[in-house]
Amino acid sequence: MNNETEQPKQEGSLNEEPRTPPLAEWAIQDVVHNRSRRWYMAAIAIFALALLYAIMTSNFLFALIIIMTAVIYYIQIVRPPETTAFAIYNDGIALAHRFTKWKEIKNFWILYDPPEVKKLYFSFKSPLRPFLSIPLDSQNPIELRKLLVGHLEEDLAQEEEPASEQWEKILKL
Repeated sequence: MNNETEQPKQEGSLNEEPRTPPLAEWAIQDVVHNRSRRWYMAAIAIFALALLYAIMTSNFLFALIIIMTAVIYYIQIVRPPETTAFAIYNDGIALAHRFTKWKEIKNFWILYDPPEVKKLYFSFKSPLRPFLSIPLDSQNPIELRKLLVGHLEEDLAQEEEPASEQWEKILKL
């Protein structure tokens, strides 16, 4: 007799796979910012000043956080950009290996103002989960809208990129 019990799959789990073929799918490339030498020098100066302040005030937890942040940024800078698969299915969306059902998503909106902005956004029902931003690349936004309107409500009030993404572009993070 086998004592192993099979765990039920949770919604939005990493291993849950949709059962139907995708309605649309494409690969998303990580954003690569063109940072100048001046940007790197300013970042190093800011990290150094924050670390100096943490040491001078004997705030070693803050110093540890500064060091960890610097290491994470260094790792992010030296690793090559990754490509992630995104797909739209009859029963939800999949980003990499994470599948999310339509009932977990509140709404969507598309911002299309080439060449600056070409993105698809999803807002989730859970207040703990931030919005999801998907670059459209060469996808037809009109066709994607037709696919999504049958499953989700479109948020027509959204006309600009979220502030967090605007700051990300400005600061090249």
